[in-house]
Amino acid sequence: MLTLVALVVVPAGCGGGGSSSSGQLSASEFQSKANAICSDHKVKTQNMTSAQDFDAALKATNETFRGLNALNPPASMKAKYQAYLDSLDAGISILTKLVKAADNNDLAQAAKLAPQAALHIRQSQAAARAVGLHVCAEA
Repeated sequence: MLTLVALVVVPAGCGGGGSSSSGQLSASEFQSKANAICSDHKVKTQNMTSAQDFDAALKATNETFRGLNALNPPASMKAKYQAYLDSLDAGISILTKLVKAADNNDLAQAAKLAPQAALHIRQSQAAARAVGLHVCAEA
């Protein structure tokens, strides 16, 4: 069961770092920066598969979310990007509960939350594809 939980937690987010303080990005700049954040996340979390890694994976996912949230997409992409961020945020909420359950060895709660987390991951991946963030969609 813990392996299943780990497999759900690790792909939840993408990246770490990379924000723009200079204002709105062009579409290609935005996609490049967001995909780089997601690529960084994949590297950070690719070997996180044990129960001890749950907290680290959640921390990396939260850092990723902050990095992605700091990006300023072009106006034409804002609505779809916000939908992606909203989906990630909802997924992180479920993952936080899932990690807490795993940390407390509450396997029944973890088993209950795992399908919800998987659903949010799929929704986030679809939202990432809708805004052209192919690396984020694979994370």
